[in-house]
Amino acid sequence: MLRILLLINVWCFGLCLQAQTDTGEVRYLSSPEKGILVLEASGYGKKKTVAFEDATVKAFKVLLTSGIPGSSQYLPLLGGNAAKVYQDKAAFFEQFFAGKTYLQFMVDQRRGNFSRRARKTDPNVRVRLAINVPALRRHLEGAGVLRKFGL
Repeated sequence: MLRILLLINVWCFGLCLQAQTDTGEVRYLSSPEKGILVLEASGYGKKKTVAFEDATVKAFKVLLTSGIPGSSQYLPLLGGNAAKVYQDKAAFFEQFFAGKTYLQFMVDQRRGNFSRRARKTDPNVRVRLAINVPALRRHLEGAGVLRKFGL
């Protein structure tokens, strides 16, 4: 019985750690204009394009579901119950990322040097991107993912 409880605790702890892995991969750099966030994200992949896309998608997912600490958007863009909203609108977000709709909200992007990893924990590429948060919010409101402010 004790062994089963221990296994359940270890499994739950592993799930908690797995759910928070992306937040440390995205870092706030600055906000040159109102509504624009400049972030640095780490991406992994065997090719440059795969690593770049991984970093970019990761930045958007963190912005939507966790918020960016130290920035004006420190709360999740999807609200206080972001995980539930993300899960309920899974079809929308699958199309949003698969169709590369998120690229419309990037004002600027700069790729760092691509490198083969010496260790599995080292990123292949660091990407610096600027995201237009008000435009992203309007898109999510228009698609029915978010409620309009004040309604």
